[in-house]
Amino acid sequence: MGLEDDRLLRTWTPRILRGALVASAILLVAGLCVIAATEPHAYVASYRALEHARGSTAAGRSSSVNHQIANVPGDALLVTGLLVLTLVPIARVAFAALVFLRARDWVFFALTSLVLALLFLGVVLGRVG
Repeated sequence: MGLEDDRLLRTWTPRILRGALVASAILLVAGLCVIAATEPHAYVASYRALEHARGSTAAGRSSSVNHQIANVPGDALLVTGLLVLTLVPIARVAFAALVFLRARDWVFFALTSLVLALLFLGVVLGRVG
């Protein structure tokens, strides 16, 4: 990897991570503000409903959680903020893979591509399972 690629990696990686973290924080704070302004007792009701459904199957709990998310307006912002926060490590690995591809460093490109594939597999399996 050349000096230009090293500078690119050291300069843009923190910017990408910082930008994603700031975006996530903004979404999370906005979601909390919307919830506090529109329906401050929504989470108490959601918690009680989820506690009541605790004995049901995993699919039942998942649909109950999805139903609760759909009923509270700020939850979409909260879920999006958490999704952005979850994607930060994936963005970091994808950026590193692009830098290694640009530098034609095939070993590190292959390794970072494998890590990226495993991260995506974890996201898919976490979503399915």
